[in-house]
Amino acid sequence: MSFRSLLRPLIPSWRFFDRVEQTTRLHFRLVSSSNSKPEWQTLRPPPAGYASRLFFNPRGNLALGCQSLVDRLVEDINQSEKSSDITSSASYRLVENIVRVNLREQGLLGPFQFKISVVDAKTKREIADSLVSSEISA
Repeated sequence: MSFRSLLRPLIPSWRFFDRVEQTTRLHFRLVSSSNSKPEWQTLRPPPAGYASRLFFNPRGNLALGCQSLVDRLVEDINQSEKSSDITSSASYRLVENIVRVNLREQGLLGPFQFKISVVDAKTKREIADSLVSSEISA
C-alpha cells in the first residue's frame, strides 16, 4: 500500500457536485400611470462572500431562502400545464410577497411587476425570462 492510497479516504473528492450552468434572478419594476416602463432592477443581488459571514449571516440566509422560493416557482412553472394555474399557486404568492416586502423596506410604494430571468452562471447574462407578472397593486 502506498501513502497516497492511505490518504484517499481522508481527502474528499468534490467532483460529485453538479456544475451550475444557469441560475435564476428575481427582478422588479414599479409601474407608473404613464406609458413608459422603467428598467428592471434586481431585487436581491447575491451577497458577497466574506469569511466573517461563515458563522453569523442572517442576510445571506434570507437571500438563500428567497432564492429557494424563486427556484421553486420556476419548477412549478415548468410542471404546470396551464399558465393561469401559476398565479394561484403558493410559490407565486410567496414570491409576490417577497417583492412587496422588499419594496416597502426601500420606501417604494405603488403598483409593481416582477419577473424571473434565467442567467448564465459563467457570463452573468440573461438567457431568457421564465415569468413576467401582470401589474400588481401595492
